[in-house]
Amino acid sequence: MAATLGHLTRRDFVRMTGAAALAWPPLPGHTEAAEGKGGFCFFVMADPQLFWGSKESWDRAIGCANRLKPDFVVVCGDMVNHAGNDEEVKAYLEGAARLNKGIGLHHVCGNHDHDASHPETLGWYQAHFGHPWYSLVHKNCLFVIFESTMIKYAPEDQPQYQWQMHWLEQTLAAAQGQGYDHIIVCTHYPLALRRADEDDDYFNLPKERRMKLLGLFHRHHVRAVFSGHFHHNAYVKDGELELITTSSTGVALEQMGLPPDPLGFRVVKVRRDRIEHKYHGYDDLPTPLIL
Repeated sequence: MAATLGHLTRRDFVRMTGAAALAWPPLPGHTEAAEGKGGFCFFVMADPQLFWGSKESWDRAIGCANRLKPDFVVVCGDMVNHAGNDEEVKAYLEGAARLNKGIGLHHVCGNHDHDASHPETLGWYQAHFGHPWYSLVHKNCLFVIFESTMIKYAPEDQPQYQWQMHWLEQTLAAAQGQGYDHIIVCTHYPLALRRADEDDDYFNLPKERRMKLLGLFHRHHVRAVFSGHFHHNAYVKDGELELITTSSTGVALEQMGLPPDPLGFRVVKVRRDRIEHKYHGYDDLPTPLIL
């Protein structure tokens, strides 16, 4: 029997996105956590944005990961500068292919990676980068990745918007009582940059939709939300929830009257009782990684 969201079926969703491969990602199964518990480290990179950001900067980020050996890397969107540009995606993936095989690589869909006004471009995105929304479990921590460009711009009655929001709610609800050490969300657009109830601007999510997401994350005990897009670092605490925006591996910008952060990425250390993180420029990296 086809799963439905109101009148919307999986078949409808495939037809509307124009992508036969675009499918409902599976809910996380707690059996995946059997790979073991314990501390680990991952990197958050954001906005390599080839060909605005240079290929050399992207190659440097990959080389740093190979030297420091995190468990995996999450790229929080804008892998390329122009959605649908095969030359740009080829250059990005050539650099990504140099990542050591033992290091995982997970992508987040950014506003330069697909065109929110043309939902069928989600099919192009998935063909090159994988699901635009999905979850994974690593060492008893649940990671939930969602596509925020639709949350920013799409009407709420758009089928893709409804489908993703239903999946997000179902994924977080299914995680409750499973004994995960942490639930961590990764997205592209920051929910907020200064405070949770700030006004709308280009770089954050609309306040009405943001507050719904924050309520959902609080109800389901999400500990941290990692994002990019801002090309600068920013931090917000909303009760027990931390919103962490990471600057760019490719193009850093002056923001909020502050000078650009150095090009680099965020080192995140996860322990059973806490999550620690620090942004590092390429010339200010820890050697070696110590949990």
